[in-house]
Amino acid sequence: MRRYLLMGQGDFIRHLMDLLEPELEQDAKHLYLHNLTGTLESAVRATNAQFDDPDILERLDVRLLELSAGDTGWDVFSLDYHVDGPIQTVFTHDTVRRYLRIFNFLWRAKRMEHGLASVWKSQTSRTREIRWMTGRQTRKSIAHSRRSFIPL
Repeated sequence: MRRYLLMGQGDFIRHLMDLLEPELEQDAKHLYLHNLTGTLESAVRATNAQFDDPDILERLDVRLLELSAGDTGWDVFSLDYHVDGPIQTVFTHDTVRRYLRIFNFLWRAKRMEHGLASVWKSQTSRTREIRWMTGRQTRKSIAHSRRSFIPL
């Protein structure tokens, strides 16, 4: 639970967000659980999560929260962890529900971090482009100045 619902498995969460981004940008009413579940399985296979106990991975699932008008996929997406057997005495339904609330809070915070990282990357690359263009213009100006001041 800690690795997935409390986001202890960082590479998995980052990759899951990267894979889910195009789908979660849509209206929530256009999401399908089987597509999201397939993406979850792809994220597991592509990260260190693939080396976890198969029993743990089988318990991990996707859940869509209640839809409201204007919700995007980011607003309704949640991971779920199915608990049964003897461990259910420790992780009661109420406890699992609390874990899910914590996950949803962390998911929103991680989404903000993901968005800010994307903006930072694009701004950094634009800054480099501007510096390169400015340097190029400066080099052209210097070359032009040399040609105009040096008599032939």
